Amino acid sequence: MFDTVYSDADVTFDEKGTPIIKEKKTRIFVYGTLKRGRSNNRLLQGEGVTFIGEAITKNKYIMHGRGIPYVSKLKEPKCQIHGEVFEITNTRLRRVDMLEGYNPSSPEGSWYYREEIPVILKESGDEITAEIYFNETAPSNAHVVEDGNF
Repeated sequence: MFDTVYSDADVTFDEKGTPIIKEKKTRIFVYGTLKRGRSNNRLLQGEGVTFIGEAITKNKYIMHGRGIPYVSKLKEPKCQIHGEVFEITNTRLRRVDMLEGYNPSSPEGSWYYREEIPVILKESGDEITAEIYFNETAPSNAHVVEDGNF
């Protein structure tokens, strides 16, 4: 469905001209049902997934919650968001995008959209970049998650 947007592999050649295929990977920052121990974490288990660590966003955003969390970058920021960083293959990324209702061919028509942001790994304090899913359409009866930890 999204094959024209995802480039799944880097192809290089060894000294004999034999192709070496390495599937591309993306770091994602998750803050809700995709976190370890949560209902949708099964998408981030197994081959093609590496847990990097717990993290917090470098910048402040606002998080709403109503069954699931919604993080907005367009509304007044309240706090840093707590989550986890995983490095995943583009095959896995497609599955997560489907869960989040994100179509990279049409981000403006997607429920969530994905964007790269700086995050800070809690254990080491290192700053890295990872992609986060934003949603600007939290239900009107969603509550603000004051501490950014859903």
